Amino acid sequence: MTLSVLPDGILKEDLQRFFNYLQSERRYSAHTVLAYRRDINHFLQTCELSETQTINWDEIKQADIRRCVATLHRQGLSGKSLQRWLSSIRSLYNYLCRFKRATNNPATGIPAPKAAKRLPGTLNVDEINQLLRPAVISETPGKDEVSVRDIAMMELMYACGLRLSELSGLDLQDIDWQQQSILVTGKGQKQRRIPFGSKAKEQ
Repeated sequence: MTLSVLPDGILKEDLQRFFNYLQSERRYSAHTVLAYRRDINHFLQTCELSETQTINWDEIKQADIRRCVATLHRQGLSGKSLQRWLSSIRSLYNYLCRFKRATNNPATGIPAPKAAKRLPGTLNVDEINQLLRPAVISETPGKDEVSVRDIAMMELMYACGLRLSELSGLDLQDIDWQQQSILVTGKGQKQRRIPFGSKAKEQ
């Protein structure tokens, strides 16, 4: 990227004022300012700029920011890191616009690639068995009704794949003991009938 040389646009001075602003006015921690500095260094390197140059900040366009995002993404930067990177560039340009060093923010409105969503962890069979083992219930039948209820609820939730809201919304009239099934009301008030196992029936 080739930028015009301007006598009053020293990049290093602008950046140092920005980092001082983050510390003194925004009260950001040294760790946070270091993260901003690292993100902006990525920005300079991708734009082939150095802190000794003098530039017109307005010559950096939205297309240049998009190219930076694409380059960093190809280099393996995650979607979450790119979101933080864009936030740093937006903050820099907001500062530059505030102090008349730039007239617009080219990072505004540029989305980062979506961060990969992690699947929730699940319990294995042994962990489920340990969770539902009879030992958690009082050895004397009928003496610990709350524990009996809790085990039955957990058995239903696990065996029938119920959401917590679906489980808590069950009533006794929703249970068909002969068919060994329950009527579940899910999202959008949609109902479905689900069979339950013998263990839940025993509880």
